[in-house]
Amino acid sequence: MNRLYGLAFGLMAGALWINVVWNWDTTQGWEAQAPVGVALVLFWRMGAPWRFKHDGPVPWARLVAGLAIYSIGLAQAWTAVAVVGWNLALWTWLGARLETRTQRQAWSLALLPLLAWPWLKMDCHFLEVGLRHLEAFALQAVLVTMGVTVTRIGTTICTFRASLDIIDECAGLNMLHCLLILGTVLAWYQRRFVPMWETVAKVAALAVLANVLRIITLGVLGVCQVPGWAGIPLHNFTGVVALLVLCAVALSAPTRAPVLRRYVPAGPACEP
Repeated sequence: MNRLYGLAFGLMAGALWINVVWNWDTTQGWEAQAPVGVALVLFWRMGAPWRFKHDGPVPWARLVAGLAIYSIGLAQAWTAVAVVGWNLALWTWLGARLETRTQRQAWSLALLPLLAWPWLKMDCHFLEVGLRHLEAFALQAVLVTMGVTVTRIGTTICTFRASLDIIDECAGLNMLHCLLILGTVLAWYQRRFVPMWETVAKVAALAVLANVLRIITLGVLGVCQVPGWAGIPLHNFTGVVALLVLCAVALSAPTRAPVLRRYVPAGPACEP
């Protein structure tokens, strides 16, 4: 019976991915989001071994509510709504059927099935706009500090040499989404020494900061009219550098708990 439920959730996850690919704007390249799908594989592998109870009461009302939310999101192409419904149904079933120890281990990975679809890029347009304005403001501040006369109109930076438009792809939501998955994995391995929320929050903040620095670097190169500054290879290079920096910072967290030594007062000195 548990395998039947697992197969059903797997088919629902596959249907949601098909819906994502079908409704994705082809001009943005949905292939860039394909690595997000590895989150479910990580969730399954890192949560193993999965120990299920032979029986257990399932809150059917909550399970049906999750399935209904999933169906509405799937029908309306609302990826975030469908993901919430799928996760609600999944955790309702897991909470009723998993043994207590396995359930605690699975809960520590709860962000992975939530991040297994690119709903940040597809539905969170307000976040995308906010990040673009943040990057434009930071670039304007740097250029003013350099003594460049700058006029900012929304997310467009105008100088006497060039006009720089921070488009949707510059928001860095792809990087943010993938690094949230990375942060969850790192937090799970370091959970005995560092609170999980601290690691995930640190990686998310560094993802935003790294993308802002990437846009500042490309903007300064554009104002200086460096040949090839707007080319895709340079954009990819700065993105890879930012990713490596983030990994280095995240992995610099303590790998073992500090050893607390008990204070023992010294005894009387021994005279020869």
